[in-house]
Amino acid sequence: ESIYAKLSWSAIFKIIGMLLSYAVSILLIKNYGIETYGTYSLVIVIISLLSTVSVLGIDSSIVRIAAQNLKEEYFVFYSYKNAIYMVFIVSSFIALIYFSISNSEIESLFQKSSIGNYTHIVAIGIVLSSLTLVNASLLRGYHMAARYSLLRYAILPLLFIVSLLLIFALQMGGITLIMWAYLLCIFIVLVISHHWIKSLFLFKSIKNNNKCCYSVKKLFFISIPMLFTGLSAMIISWTDMLMIGSIMGDSSAGIYNMYIKISLLIGFPIMIVNTVFYSIFSKAYGDSDELK
Repeated sequence: ESIYAKLSWSAIFKIIGMLLSYAVSILLIKNYGIETYGTYSLVIVIISLLSTVSVLGIDSSIVRIAAQNLKEEYFVFYSYKNAIYMVFIVSSFIALIYFSISNSEIESLFQKSSIGNYTHIVAIGIVLSSLTLVNASLLRGYHMAARYSLLRYAILPLLFIVSLLLIFALQMGGITLIMWAYLLCIFIVLVISHHWIKSLFLFKSIKNNNKCCYSVKKLFFISIPMLFTGLSAMIISWTDMLMIGSIMGDSSAGIYNMYIKISLLIGFPIMIVNTVFYSIFSKAYGDSDELK
């Protein structure tokens, strides 16, 4: 598959995902109002931020490991397996900490927001999103730009739109139900990603050679620098929205989030190129002494 084909598929699925994301925003605002949409947006932002912390930068490391060891199937598989175990434990720990925080403590931080009512939903979302991030990164490392873009940008909003339309049709209503529907969609995406990853490896032919892979300890040390890079980007991107939600309330956060979505169109071409070339550069770095 050529680079141009990968760029094309990446662009198509990112465009579809962006349009579907706008459709979700319109549906929520039209049927529930801007305040409900603001609450939903803040919950999603918190899940995204804490998921970034939970993966510890391992998602970026998995891209590099897979891209540089495409022919070493067992090496990639057991490194990925260690990464999944590590992320599951860390994300579960962070989710437990967040869940243990009382609603009153969250409400004192977000005085004009109602997100304190959804600590259990955020906690579950942290684990599901973290595991999905690692799975998507492995596909990216294998130069599967189309599947990666489909998984990261298109499938979730598509499933969520279907869920919303079903909720509207049955007149079930309620933001809590919407949040649970969103979690169900993340879980379905996780299952799909697991199925795709399972098809990558010929499990019967892989020898159990745990010594020939990145251990949990080594994964941790090579991933930490990437954690700070990714977390810094997330903080820069979403701190303003969290502050607005805390100080001005859910309605203001919802309005601000809509403007953010429109402004993100400017960086759209760079996002497409980065999706494809990150794994290509990682492979080239591993293969070429000259490039090093």
